[in-house]
Amino acid sequence: MKTLVLCVDRDDDLGMKAKIKSPVIGRKANLKAAVALGLADPEDSDVNVLLMGLKKYQEYKDMGREVELATICGDKNVGIKSDANLMSQFLEVVSRFTPDTVVLVSDGAEDEYVVPMISARYPVEHISRVVVKQKENIESTIYILMSALKEPKVKNRLITPLAVSLLLLGVLTLFNMVYLAYGAILTFLGIYLIIWVFNLRDTLSRMALEIRVTLRSRRYVFITATVLSMIPLLVVLYIGWDVVRQETSIVLFLYHFFKRSVWYLIGAGIIYVLGNALDVFLRTGKVLKSSLTLTMLLLTVGFFVSAFLTLSSYLIGQRGTLPTGEFSTYSLLGVLLAATTLLMRGTYKERMATGGKVEAKE
Repeated sequence: MKTLVLCVDRDDDLGMKAKIKSPVIGRKANLKAAVALGLADPEDSDVNVLLMGLKKYQEYKDMGREVELATICGDKNVGIKSDANLMSQFLEVVSRFTPDTVVLVSDGAEDEYVVPMISARYPVEHISRVVVKQKENIESTIYILMSALKEPKVKNRLITPLAVSLLLLGVLTLFNMVYLAYGAILTFLGIYLIIWVFNLRDTLSRMALEIRVTLRSRRYVFITATVLSMIPLLVVLYIGWDVVRQETSIVLFLYHFFKRSVWYLIGAGIIYVLGNALDVFLRTGKVLKSSLTLTMLLLTVGFFVSAFLTLSSYLIGQRGTLPTGEFSTYSLLGVLLAATTLLMRGTYKERMATGGKVEAKE
């Protein structure tokens, strides 16, 4: 049986600190890399990962296995780029040594990201997580914490949100708006935790990459539409600022905020959708039928929300009587647009099922 002992360095400490190019293949090369990284930074946990890899290599060798040892590295910007580097290097390694099983060696911090990439292609026989033993006292605990805070990954995940929160508190205090500080900080931390928990960092990175590509490709129509769609959003921010100063009740705040901002939000969405459709048409000559459907869907949402707000104005005591005419008008328009949208979607799906030409997708 052929076994590959694979050491993983997702943030490329080996390349950044020891200037070792990866992948590192072979026992001698990995021993040299371990010494180089140990001399560059004796406290780096990846030194222990490499040494554990050497130990596992010898253990499987003693079992009579045909064994190879390799180390793959990602990138200092952990995320899309680092995982792409890991996959590319892993494929390079297995092109030279085709294993039956893989033994994964890591410091345990990135297993949840790396294991699926490897196990989807080769059976992972064993995972060796390297945990460095420390003397259990207060001094060593403080030292470990201080050392961890120097790591770029820890800084980005822990220090950055703390720094932004303190900055918000300081700025709002200077302008005598402490009453907004805690809400702003909690909102920021909530958004940050959502991005972290649902692993949206890669999605946001892809969006940023698409924006850079768009700017470089000179897609002026799309860029203009995107900028124009932001104008209504700025108005919505102002509305929120204005309403929060006037209303202390959360119910009244939500009512007045959505009543004043719903059509600005709908307008921003429509501008973006139609701008994208025009951009595709000018570049390819193809019409995005989905843009019309999305536009009608946005209008449908706008009318239904307006109908709900009209009804709510009576329920929360903002109006003495139910404005039946206004409520009926919004509801009827919403129903008509919803029916038309569903009909259009059904017609389009029927054409696809019968072999109709499918539109280009962005």
